[in-house]
Amino acid sequence: MTLPELEALMDKYFASWRSFSQITALGDNDIRVRMPFRSDLVRAGGTISGPALMALADTAAYFVTLAHAGPVPSAATANLDIHFLVRPQPGDIIATA
Repeated sequence: MTLPELEALMDKYFASWRSFSQITALGDNDIRVRMPFRSDLVRAGGTISGPALMALADTAAYFVTLAHAGPVPSAATANLDIHFLVRPQPGDIIATA
């Protein structure tokens, strides 16, 4: 799928997706997705929360799957594992899948 096709599919089936994420680049084999900073994503200790990071990772994986598999809005993540190695500071977060 092209970037405009992917965005149109998301607009049709997941109307609020743009409030959480922005697709900033779609390559032949990858996609880059930005999660704009919001203060409600910060947890105690001044870091972006783990659930927000997992949601962004899952969203990026879903988008890249759709980009390659085509318009299959019922696609789902079968497994998602993450190791938090660095504490992200408050700010926009970028995921590449």
